[in-house]
Amino acid sequence: MFVSHSPQPHVLSALRAFAGGISCLLAIASPTWAQSSPTPAPLSADVLISNARAYDPPAGSTGGGANTGGGIRGCNGEMIALAPAFHTPGQTFSAYPTFVWYLSEDVADRLEFTLFHQGPTGETEIFSQEILPGEAGYQAFTLPADAEPLGVGETYRWQTTRYCDANNPGAIQWVESEITVVEPPRSLALLETVAPTPWQKGIRFARAGYWYDALAQVYAANTVDDQALRQALLLDIADLAAETNNSTANRWSDRLRSLVETP
Repeated sequence: MFVSHSPQPHVLSALRAFAGGISCLLAIASPTWAQSSPTPAPLSADVLISNARAYDPPAGSTGGGANTGGGIRGCNGEMIALAPAFHTPGQTFSAYPTFVWYLSEDVADRLEFTLFHQGPTGETEIFSQEILPGEAGYQAFTLPADAEPLGVGETYRWQTTRYCDANNPGAIQWVESEITVVEPPRSLALLETVAPTPWQKGIRFARAGYWYDALAQVYAANTVDDQALRQALLLDIADLAAETNNSTANRWSDRLRSLVETP
């Protein structure tokens, strides 16, 4: 399923509220999923100070891992894959995850989503589908139920390609990133009880390292809380990219920050 959402109004006020109230957000978000009670214990002030990010990357993450790339040949505008870059690939526990990217202008051209499985001997294309053009803003594609489910422990590369000129096959623009599938959280059955809203689910997923599941909850920014968490997640991966001290990563990090400030 493909969904397009136009940019939302300026969110600096929401970000200030989010930053100022991060302790409140995290106090009701479980730091782990191994909870014996449906009501998570509040985090201490020390933990809140030392864990300011909404998104905690998977344990053992190091710089220089997965890259989010893109290319332009004869196309206008900009596409950005919204996933951890220059770092360990983002994780999901879903067999049919949602992939999100950003388009800087309306698109009347053909778009195509492609998914590759990364195996020991190379990549294999396992899914491809043409998707409808959309308005500028945050766009998403959810792997449909009739596709092959993604396997736990496997890594995949996803790519969204824009064909900009029907008369020129070489006029294309694309973005890509990697995704790793992991076991679902043990407390998933309790989620609707303890986190009934999208941002409450999203903060729990983000704190547990499930990037794709977290962003899927809030990318559309249907509420101020959703929008604030979405922007905080983007700032977090911008920070992670900047930590690699790489000029390409720094440019990508700066573009994400600009997207947050002036979507």
